Amino acid sequence: MEDFGYTFKNKALLEIALTHPSIVVYQDGVTESYERMEFLGDSVLSCIMAEKVYQDYPSFSEGELSVALANLVKAQSIVKIAQEINIANHIEMALGEENSGGRNNPNNLENALEALIGAIFIDSNYSTVKKVVYQWWSTLFKDTKALSKKDSKSKLQEFAQKKFLVLPVYKVEEMTGADHDPTFIVSVTVNKYMLTGVGSSRKNAEQNAAKLILKKIIDEEVC
Repeated sequence: MEDFGYTFKNKALLEIALTHPSIVVYQDGVTESYERMEFLGDSVLSCIMAEKVYQDYPSFSEGELSVALANLVKAQSIVKIAQEINIANHIEMALGEENSGGRNNPNNLENALEALIGAIFIDSNYSTVKKVVYQWWSTLFKDTKALSKKDSKSKLQEFAQKKFLVLPVYKVEEMTGADHDPTFIVSVTVNKYMLTGVGSSRKNAEQNAAKLILKKIIDEEVC
């Protein structure tokens, strides 16, 4: 079993981090997928990156720090790292999921990498998982131009703070579909405005919602 630059004391944690939900449904004896561990890893990653940008960019405003953080933890960045460490070939998944392109599904890659981060955190400590994540993300840290690029959520946050003196509020309204192939419906509220976005992950749905509501607010406020 690949250790991805970290040697696990408890190999069972690594196995869970690489277990796709489809296998829990179709294979006897498998009782836990990476879903719970992904939840933890998502938070650990955000904490690591928030600390990183805060320490590395002392001249950044709060808004600039938010943009840098968003770029480091966005789905595209996580998928890029997952591809670089070749996590896809090590995910255990049902044959149906694999035959439908599951091994190259960006959502699966993102979830598995976040779960792996959670597994390392449980198996060691914050300092250790931070070192591993820093190694994985080393090339992204060097691209300062990319860190300053604003995605839809960052643009909306900046606009909402300037226009209404509030922050956007996101809420998962519904999750449909199979556990291994979900569809998220996420609402975003800004002042009197509220719209929903749909995506294959919570993060994608939030980005889509942010893009839609920003356009709506600008169109209505200008008119």
